[in-house]
Amino acid sequence: MNRILIEELWVQGDGKQDATISFEQGLNVVSGDSDTGKTYIFECIDYAFGGSRKPKEIEEAKGYSRLILHFLVNGERYSINRTFDKNSVLVSLPNNLTKKLEVKHNAKNDDNLSMFLLNLLGIKHPILIRQNQRNTSRTLTFRDYLHLSIISETDVIANYSVFQTEQYTKKTERISILEYILAGLDAAGLVEEEKRELITAKRDAIVGFIDKIINEKSVELTRLNKELIEYSSSNNLSDLNSRYDMLRNNLLTKLATLKKLYGTKREIEAKVLEEHINSEKLLVLLNKYKAELSQIININNYEFLIEQIPTLDCPFCGQAMKVSDLKDEERRLLCEKLAKDKAQKEKDIAELDAAYSIVEKRVQSIEQELLKHINLIDGAENEIKLINKEISITESTLAVLRRIEELRTEQSLLEKDILGLERKRTIEKEPIKTIKIKNEPKNAAIYTEYCELLTNMLKAWQIADRIEIQFSPEELDISINTKKRVGFGKGYRAVIMTAMSIALMRYCYKKNKIHPGFVVVDSPLVSYKLRAQDKTGEWVEDKVERAMIAEILQCDNNNQVIFFENKDLKFSGMKYNYIGFSQKGEMGQRKGFFPV
Repeated sequence: MNRILIEELWVQGDGKQDATISFEQGLNVVSGDSDTGKTYIFECIDYAFGGSRKPKEIEEAKGYSRLILHFLVNGERYSINRTFDKNSVLVSLPNNLTKKLEVKHNAKNDDNLSMFLLNLLGIKHPILIRQNQRNTSRTLTFRDYLHLSIISETDVIANYSVFQTEQYTKKTERISILEYILAGLDAAGLVEEEKRELITAKRDAIVGFIDKIINEKSVELTRLNKELIEYSSSNNLSDLNSRYDMLRNNLLTKLATLKKLYGTKREIEAKVLEEHINSEKLLVLLNKYKAELSQIININNYEFLIEQIPTLDCPFCGQAMKVSDLKDEERRLLCEKLAKDKAQKEKDIAELDAAYSIVEKRVQSIEQELLKHINLIDGAENEIKLINKEISITESTLAVLRRIEELRTEQSLLEKDILGLERKRTIEKEPIKTIKIKNEPKNAAIYTEYCELLTNMLKAWQIADRIEIQFSPEELDISINTKKRVGFGKGYRAVIMTAMSIALMRYCYKKNKIHPGFVVVDSPLVSYKLRAQDKTGEWVEDKVERAMIAEILQCDNNNQVIFFENKDLKFSGMKYNYIGFSQKGEMGQRKGFFPV
C-alpha cells in the first residue's frame, strides 16, 4: 500500500521571511523550550491535511497567512497549499499541474482533499463506516485516519483512547473505523429490514442520477476527444521545451554580447569626441600661429616698422622703450630678434601641421572602428529579432502542446470518473442484504495480533518488568496487567497512547493495510517522570526515553514518526533527525520555528 512521507513545512506571509522545517523517513524529534513554535508546527500539519482549526494565533505568527506542506508518495512529490481561514486548498502534482480542492469530504466526487488523499493511499471507494445501532452508514474520510496518527498534547494524556471518543454518538463509528483498518470490515450491505423499500427507492434514484452523470461525462469526453483531434501536433512537448530553453539561452547570450558591443561603442564614441577636441585645439593654435606669421611676413622692412612705432617693449628685459632713442646696435639686435621669431613661428607651424595630421588620421581610424561596431550591433539586433520571432512561434506551439496535455489529463480523469460511476452503479444494483443488528459483544479476535505487537513494543520500551495486554473492543483501549490505561498517571497514559498509535502503523505496514504512514505526537514524554535502574544498576531518569527512541529507530525505518517534545531527547550514539529549539539560540539550535 502507498504511504505518505512528510517532507517539508513552509509557513509564509507577505513581507515575511519563510518559516520552514524539514522531516525525514524514520524518527524525527523536534525538541526544545516552550513558546518556540513546536505545537504551532504540529497544528499546521493537521491543518494542511484538512483540519478545521487553523493554527493558534501567537505573537510570532503575526503576518503569516498561508502554509505549504510538501510530502512524498512512492517517491513522487506533492504539495498542499492552504491559506488560513480558507476551506479550499491548492494541490501541486508531480506533473507540475495544480488542482484546487475543497477541504470538506465528499465521496460523490474527487474534487476534495479527503478523496484525493484517500486515492493516493490506494483506497477504493466507497468504504462505508457504520455510525450507530440502526446501521446508518457514511463513507470513510481521510480525517478518520488522522485521529489515529496525529495526536495532540491534550489527547495523548486524555482519559479516553484516541481510537475512541468521549462522544456517545460517535462510539459505534470509531469501532467501525478501527475494524476496517485492522480487518478490512466495512458496513457495506448492512441494511435494516424495515427500511428495505426506502433503501430500494433511494438506490433506484441513485442509479438514475449516476446514469445522468455518466451521460453528461460521456458527452464531455466526446467533446474533449474532438478538441484533441483539432489540437493534434507532431511536436513532442519535451523536445520543444528543450528547444525553447536553448533559444532562451541563446537569446541571453546574444543580449549579453549586444550589451558588451554597446559598451564598446560608447567607449569608442568617447575617444572620437576626445580626438575631435584635440583636433579643434590644434587647429585653433595653428590658425593663431599662421596669423602671427602672416603679420611677420608682411613686414618687409624692419627699419620702416620700427620708425613707425613710438614705443616698444624690450624683447630682452620687457620694459617699455622709445624707438627713437635706440642706437644702431640696439636696432640691429631688435631686427635679429624679429627674424628669429619668424623662424620659430614657421617651425611651430610645421610641428602643429604634423600633429594635426596625426590626430586627423587617428580620428578617421577610430571612426572606422566605430562604424564596424555599429555594423556588429545592427547584426546582433537582427539576430535577436530572429530569435525572438522563433521564441514567439515556439511559445505558441508550446501553448498548444500544453493544452493537449491538459486535455489528455482531463480525458483520463473523465474516463476514471465514468469507470468509478459505472462500478458504483453496479454496486447500487446489487440485491439488498438484510442483516439484523444484534447487541452482541464485539469479537476481540481481530485485535489479537495488534496486541501482540503492542506488547513487544512496550516491553522494549521498558515501562514495566511484566506486560500483559487486554484490549477492550468497546472502549478501544487497553489494560496492562489488568489495570486499565485510564488508571495510570498522565505520564504513563501518554507513553502508552503513543505506543498504541505507532503499533497500529506498524501493524498496517506488516499486513499491507491502508495507513497514512506517519505518526505525529505532541508531547509524548513531557509528563513522564520516573527514575529507574539500568542494566548496570545505576539510577537514571531517562531509561524509558532512551529505550523508546532506540526501539523506534530499529523498527520504524520504513515509517515516519514525528515527536514534538519539551524534553531533550538527543541521545549520543543514536542517529535520527533531531531539531533543537532554544529561546536563547544556543549553539547548534534554532531559536524557534519562526525566523528572528
